[in-house]
Amino acid sequence: MLFVIFVNTNAFSQKECDVLFPSPPIFVNNQKTTFTSYTFKVYYHIIRKNNGKKPSTDYTSIANAHNFLNSSFISSNICFVWSGTDYIDDNDFYNFDFFSVAAADQESSELFQINAHSDGIDVYIIHESTSQYAFNGRVNTIPGNGIIIQNVKFQQSTFPHEMGHIMGLYHAFEESICIENPDGSNSSTCGDLVEDTPAATYSCKYLTTACQYPCSVSYNVSVLENNFMMYAENLNCRTTFTDGQKERMYGVIDQTSDLQQRLVPFDRTIAFQNIPFNIFLGITINDIVQEAKGTLTLQDVNIQSPGKGAFRAEDEIIVLPGFDAIEGCRALLIIENICKAGETQAKAVESVVEYYENEGFRVDISKEEFETSLQSDIQSSLSESIFKIYPNPFTDLFSISIETLNEYENTERVLVEITDLNGKGIILNNYTYLELNRDLEINSSKLQNGFYIIKFTVGEEVFISRIVKQ
Repeated sequence: MLFVIFVNTNAFSQKECDVLFPSPPIFVNNQKTTFTSYTFKVYYHIIRKNNGKKPSTDYTSIANAHNFLNSSFISSNICFVWSGTDYIDDNDFYNFDFFSVAAADQESSELFQINAHSDGIDVYIIHESTSQYAFNGRVNTIPGNGIIIQNVKFQQSTFPHEMGHIMGLYHAFEESICIENPDGSNSSTCGDLVEDTPAATYSCKYLTTACQYPCSVSYNVSVLENNFMMYAENLNCRTTFTDGQKERMYGVIDQTSDLQQRLVPFDRTIAFQNIPFNIFLGITINDIVQEAKGTLTLQDVNIQSPGKGAFRAEDEIIVLPGFDAIEGCRALLIIENICKAGETQAKAVESVVEYYENEGFRVDISKEEFETSLQSDIQSSLSESIFKIYPNPFTDLFSISIETLNEYENTERVLVEITDLNGKGIILNNYTYLELNRDLEINSSKLQNGFYIIKFTVGEEVFISRIVKQ
């Protein structure tokens, strides 16, 4: 079946968007109506000159664009996590060749292969071009896994428009499959394959400057004012997806194995990996976020200096022996809802410390702190058998006591230290065994809500537990 996506030219003689490798359409029928959400990993690629100068964008712009992307899809229960950024230093891609359609197609095909990921959607940000052969945005196929977009369109509706193509949406004015009847009777097999969008034509594709649908609607559907999958000279016009477009995206995701493998997995184990990941073609990725919607297990993971690794899960993070954070690097272990309604996760790892300062449960681990934390896990059951802490979680007051006295001298003192998760001391005092044996009450009203570490030092032995203030 030959399948061609028509290419159009806007008022400035540029392509609004097109598809490099058109593919046969996916027809969606009887799409399920209940699901949780879809969370995709996204990797951003910044184009620079060979000498590393003149980047096509920066981290602030990526954050703004990523935030806008999430806000555009939030009502669709589809969200995106920023999972990595790298630089592609290549003069050919920096001076993207728009002297002919063939040359642009050839360079696009090559660029889609650079640093491509199998577990996320790749977004390549190129420099602005005024050539008549230029395009605002381009996807590799529909549905797809790669986007090339001009930096001047990156923070505008072109980005969610192209991501709509990645999720299986066609232009609302699509005619390449077959032409939709004016009464919508063949809307499930022709046009954009969405029933609640009007039977638009290729000559009726641009939203007006007042953000209105440019053609009359002859059957009972809502007009597509402000729809992302239209064309618009004013890119601020495009703000919505229809319910039918959302259902089509869900169906395409459910039927496309390539898209499914680019979702954040529910439970996940990362084993025998070096951070930064994906070191090839001379490219080193320093900013890494690895996620799981359920439990994330880390085993034999080596974070190399000066790398930064952020590990995020919604339920639990299990750190097994073999995890190593070399001095000079950072590892963040984060427990939180990955895609919060109304909130996006557009932060690079280098700024994630500040971002998570007051959000969720954050453990910022250096090598020494990790060894202490691991020792805490190993000794937690032992410490609980000797020292009792209750209630835990607590509010303003909690009590500690020691129940096993036989192996210690009653006259020996116990150093009790409470620190935050960064190791900052908050409470430090010495107590006798007799005081602890009578249930010593600790006033913690000045502590903020959160997680703390309590350490008991008896001679040369140290027992550690975690406590939580609510």
